[in-house]
Amino acid sequence: MPMDKRDPKLRQAIAEAALALPGVFEEIKWGGWVYKVVGRGGTRKTSSKSGGAKMLCHVVDGKNHGWHGQFKLAPERAQAVIGKLKWVERHPWKTLGPSGWVVARPRDARQLKKFAELLAESRALLPSYEETAEAIETPPPGRSGDPLARKIDRVMREAVAEGWRFRGDDDADFDG
Repeated sequence: MPMDKRDPKLRQAIAEAALALPGVFEEIKWGGWVYKVVGRGGTRKTSSKSGGAKMLCHVVDGKNHGWHGQFKLAPERAQAVIGKLKWVERHPWKTLGPSGWVVARPRDARQLKKFAELLAESRALLPSYEETAEAIETPPPGRSGDPLARKIDRVMREAVAEGWRFRGDDDADFDG
């Protein structure tokens, strides 16, 4: 049964597929949800040094395309998937598309299952430090010492969970 492209249950299903993978955590960032893999020592901070958290998937509600996930596959695998599945396409940004990033727009249970399989392939490309991730809980970067900033983060997370979405001039950048 097809899902409406704006259905919050669709975003939830995509989120569940990402969070079911080992060492994956969620952040609200860049007008959507970013799923990252914890780094060395369980860190959630992204750093230019090896061992920091790495982005797995970015899930956004593109105003014309509904919920979709952007993630990386091996370049040759990405080409094969794009040729086989109508709901998966090459990422439109010229720096991401050639390196294997794809945009996937699943709309039914069968496609969601395949989406989860492709996301697991993407996860396998990233380093695994999950054995230490459960032992160390790291606060979100940059907000641990400022109570006002923590409150703003909490209020924004709650608003987004209730369906609020920023609709700014740069929304077109996330339409894939």
